[in-house]
Amino acid sequence: MDTTASMQATDLISNRLAVAKKRAQEFIKELPESTELALVQADKRPQLIANFSDERSYLLKRLNALTSADVRGNETAVLELASSILPTQTQGRVIFFTDGAFELDLDSLPQTIELIPLNKENSRNLAITSFELRPRTEDSKKYELLVKVTNFSWQKERFSLRLWLGQNLIFQSESALSSQEEKEYIQNLEVKQKTILKAEIYPYPQDDLAIDNTAYALPGFSERLDVLLVSRGNLFLKAALESYPQVNLYRKQTVVPEELSRYDLIIFDSIVPPPLKRGNIVCLGVLPLNLSLEEQDPQPNPILTEWQTDHPLLRFVNLKNMNVRQSLGIETLPEADILLRSSAGPLIQVWQSGGLRLLFIGFDLYYSDFPLQIGFPTFIFNLLQWFHPQVFDPTYSQIQT
Repeated sequence: MDTTASMQATDLISNRLAVAKKRAQEFIKELPESTELALVQADKRPQLIANFSDERSYLLKRLNALTSADVRGNETAVLELASSILPTQTQGRVIFFTDGAFELDLDSLPQTIELIPLNKENSRNLAITSFELRPRTEDSKKYELLVKVTNFSWQKERFSLRLWLGQNLIFQSESALSSQEEKEYIQNLEVKQKTILKAEIYPYPQDDLAIDNTAYALPGFSERLDVLLVSRGNLFLKAALESYPQVNLYRKQTVVPEELSRYDLIIFDSIVPPPLKRGNIVCLGVLPLNLSLEEQDPQPNPILTEWQTDHPLLRFVNLKNMNVRQSLGIETLPEADILLRSSAGPLIQVWQSGGLRLLFIGFDLYYSDFPLQIGFPTFIFNLLQWFHPQVFDPTYSQIQT
């Protein structure tokens, strides 16, 4: 089910998401009662909402609870996730209820994927499609702002564009655009302190989708992180990290010690790291070669017993409903801070020695439902902020754009 920003459009009553839900409900009612169903939410980060079951009342309840988010979707990722969970022993299908507001080569889709689009022939939408800010000179206080407005309606549209710097209106223009026409506005400005820059368009009359009529920027907030994900493939980690514009994400399956100093943060996902002496490191289900600890057999179904709710890494992260199928039998690192304890030993611990900061998670994400928990995106943000607070300043980074 598509729950991206465009599904808030009101050209269909009461909005596109409501119509899509109704169609999905009708589709489900026509299926044989023995059919097993799963529900995947097509959001910025695809989420498995309900796994395969013939318990329809539960799935319909979760379907009705879905809401549209103010984000752009990743259709390729959601179709990959949906296809990956199809049972291999039967001929399964992926049914995608969507308004089709994306660029996707439909002819390239496998036969197991079917799109059920919505009728949008009479929709009206003006949108801010680009909002870019770049320094004019070496003086970091002077910027050039580019705003692009596009008319997606099938008729001419009139609108007003306004730019705000903090509480001050710095630009206003009345314009009109023909169908499918776009217009660029370039404005020079000087910013003397951290503040929010906002662009707003006011269509006359109001269009069907309000969420893309406003955009924000944060002058002076330009630091970025080079993050290396060493993994054989982890859709959950990849999607979570790519959701932050401050992150330059690099992916490899192997890494040599000489490369480590190039990155601000390195995440080893079930791939054993080389010996480590310096750097910001996350280890998922593995330990570096130079940390020789007594290792026991893998521990099945450890019971979570205690976690530090006041630690920055677990702030606003509720682990009460998390399940781990298997953990490593690893003892506590010398002088480590234990964040999550279980019946099988520590599951999350942090350790610092000299120039090395290590976050060790003693289980493979795919041996748990942690990525499906509502607190997982928060944990990833906490992780980035803990290693690099100068970049992930919550006062300025958590702004709706």
